[in-house]
Parts: sequence; structure tokens; C-alpha cells
Amino acid sequence: MGATTDRMVGVFTQQSALIEIGLGVAAILILLIHLVGRRRRPARQLPSRQPRQEGFSLAAGRVPIDAPLPETIDMLSRDRATGTLRVTSGEQAASLYFVFGQLFHAQKDDLEGEDVLREVLTWRPVISTLDRRSALPARETIKKTA
Repeated sequence: MGATTDRMVGVFTQQSALIEIGLGVAAILILLIHLVGRRRRPARQLPSRQPRQEGFSLAAGRVPIDAPLPETIDMLSRDRATGTLRVTSGEQAASLYFVFGQLFHAQKDDLEGEDVLREVLTWRPVISTLDRRSALPARETIKKTA
């Protein structure tokens, strides 16, 4: 019985050593995760007035966009933007509404929907401003086509 007891003590000693090593490794990993998480991160840069082709991101609030309207619509779609795009050209003005990058409503005076979009796409030059904080209408006048 003495040899069996010695073997069992040896097995328990090995298991205890492995548990202690595992706990030590876990403590080191937790410390590393904590230190990396507290590392200083660079400050976010404000968007420039000129949108970039790649990595374009709009800040919250009202942002003027200096780009042709089709390109602006494409950027908003890629960025999954939500808000009201106010488009003006001379005395004309229209609002295009986006939710998660999908254009779902357009309005100009008493006109709504795709007729507004077709008209606005012909305007030259245009000034566009995205307002991410505006109230969005419940109406959907532009359906996504396949």
C-alpha cells in the first residue's frame, strides 16, 4: 500500500504544479490585457471638408460635403450613414433621407420619391450637407430595386 500511496502523492503533486502554472499564466494574460486596454490611443481626427475616397467617415451633426451628388450618395451608402442630406443648387433645395446607408425617402416642396431624386441628380452645381441628428420621416417613397 505504501507504493500506491507514494504514486498517488506524486500524481497529486504534478497536478498541483500544473494548476499553479496555469494560474500563473492566466494572471500574466489578465495583466497584459489590462495594460494593453489602458494604453493611450491617438485622438480621433476630424473629417476634412474634402471627402476621401477610402476610409471616409462623417462626424455627428451637420457636415458639408464637397463632392458630386452621385459620389456623395455612394459614400453615404458605403459608410452606412443615417441622416438627412440637404441638397441645394441656387434657389432649389431638396432633402434625401438615409437609414444605414439606404436612401428611403426624397422630398422637394410638394414632390416626393424617385421624381425628386431624378431631378436632383441633374442639378449643377450642388451643395450637400448631411445632418445626422435630424428627425427622419416615417414615409418610404424610394424602394430599393434589385
